[in-house]
Amino acid sequence: GLRIGVQEMTRMGMKESEMGEIAQLMGAVMKGEYVLQQVGRLREQFTDVQFC
Repeated sequence: GLRIGVQEMTRMGMKESEMGEIAQLMGAVMKGEYVLQQVGRLREQFTDVQFC
């Protein structure tokens, strides 16, 4: 199993739809796929802290 904390993602303003995308990216990584560009595109949408 794999356990992750979502506090930082939530703090940056990510919501349920992004969590689903993150789960898909993590699944791809576990299959040995290269996802750096997809992660970069997702992350660049969330640059400002929403919660302290």
